[in-house]
Amino acid sequence: MKILKEMKERATLYESHNNEIENDRMKKLYVDRIEDIKPVTYIQGIPVIIAPSVLSDIGAFMACLMISPERNYVVIIDDLFKELSLNAKQYVLGHELGHHNLGHLKKFEDPNYSIDKTESLNKIELEYAADEYAAKMFGYANVVKAIDEIIGVINKSMKKGILSNINLTYVKHVMSKRKKNLMK
Repeated sequence: MKILKEMKERATLYESHNNEIENDRMKKLYVDRIEDIKPVTYIQGIPVIIAPSVLSDIGAFMACLMISPERNYVVIIDDLFKELSLNAKQYVLGHELGHHNLGHLKKFEDPNYSIDKTESLNKIELEYAADEYAAKMFGYANVVKAIDEIIGVINKSMKKGILSNINLTYVKHVMSKRKKNLMK
């Protein structure tokens, strides 16, 4: 319950900092180190930053938990995050927190780790697990509702031509699969 309250406060805090962030956003898009970007909030000590170009460069949409070059965890969000309701923001941040707390990026903490080309990360299983984590925090019905909202944002983005470098049709398909998995 404490985490739920913290997440609600953090999502609300994000909204209040939005104007300040927008003024600095263009300057922050081109920094060399993501640690140089001022966090809009923190979830369990992990900074949350706005860096749409980073997400776009890696083909991610809305949010992503990453390990910086300096081996620090960070959640990166894009501009579409601000269009979400409080419920959907909580789900997105809870999902990324799930990746962290479930250890999905643990092996990348080792600076000597390199991805073996034959290694197969079953990404969808990691996404399912992070969704389950968020659903246990916020309730399955709230998470399903949040996923529906995100699919709506994807539909709007497709109509407006936003994020054309990301295959939004595929993202929408994956989000639908994740919703079905939660409804089993």
